Amino acid sequence: MAQNNTLSYLNNTLFREHLRGHHLFAALSNEEFSQLMQKCRYITIDQGTQLFTQKDIVQCFYFLKQGKMKLYRTARDGGEKVIEIIMPEQFFAEALALMPQKTCYPLIAEAITDCHLVSFDTTTFLSILMQSNATCIAVMQDMVRRLHHLLNEIDNLTLHNATYRLINFLLQQVNQHNQNLQLSISKQVIASRLSIKPETLSRILSQLSKAGLIIVERKTIQLKDIPALQNYLLEH
Repeated sequence: MAQNNTLSYLNNTLFREHLRGHHLFAALSNEEFSQLMQKCRYITIDQGTQLFTQKDIVQCFYFLKQGKMKLYRTARDGGEKVIEIIMPEQFFAEALALMPQKTCYPLIAEAITDCHLVSFDTTTFLSILMQSNATCIAVMQDMVRRLHHLLNEIDNLTLHNATYRLINFLLQQVNQHNQNLQLSISKQVIASRLSIKPETLSRILSQLSKAGLIIVERKTIQLKDIPALQNYLLEH
């Protein structure tokens, strides 16, 4: 993993304003925000590189500027369960700043593609939180939002079949103006994220294709009939 303090990037006015508008930092004073930025670092890691593991003590949380990362846990049999796929412009591990000292990361973070990130020092952030009620509330709201997200994930995994989960995933990745999904992550990662076997994923994709709902061409999936896919979710 290459790590350096890229001042030209971190001091970029537009980038700082973009971060400043995020709810995690919106309540900070200019002095507090500057204090946090002085401790942050610009990081680049190659595809397949682990950013942190479950044995690493929490020292930073991260903002993903470019690339894709997966957060996962390993099973006793050596398999992995993908908990979340981190996309560009997302923060992750920020809630761990509230945990006691020497807490380890609960998940493994690994780069699916080459990634560019900004790391933020949790000790500095926690010190600021202790002086800012508004920022504490913002972090708690973010934790509640993530909790609701996880509850929705539990519902999807326990109440709905594999076809429902895959269709729901596909619809979340596209919009009405761009109905083509570029698979920059492997089908194996997607299958793990949806708690289905890779062969089951391939079979469902084939079934949806034969039904005329999607078109699969190598790493591109075109959602040919979005209303029909949405109706499937409503009916199941």
